[in-house]
Amino acid sequence: MKELTLKQKQVLTCIVAFIAKHSFAPSSRELGALLEHSSPSTTHRYLVTLKEKGYVDWIESKPRTLRVLKGA
Repeated sequence: MKELTLKQKQVLTCIVAFIAKHSFAPSSRELGALLEHSSPSTTHRYLVTLKEKGYVDWIESKPRTLRVLKGA
């Protein structure tokens, strides 16, 4: 897997913490609110980057299917 920037690590840590607390994945909007992103596109960009680097995956157009991949 490719190295993550500090901000990408923060996003991944936030996802892991949310799943640990709630037993389901955060929505993109929830994640954006937790990370204090003012724009949904910012959150989406981070998620796409994490997916491209092999840290997360999800099923397109299905809510709450975000998952952290093994080794992340």
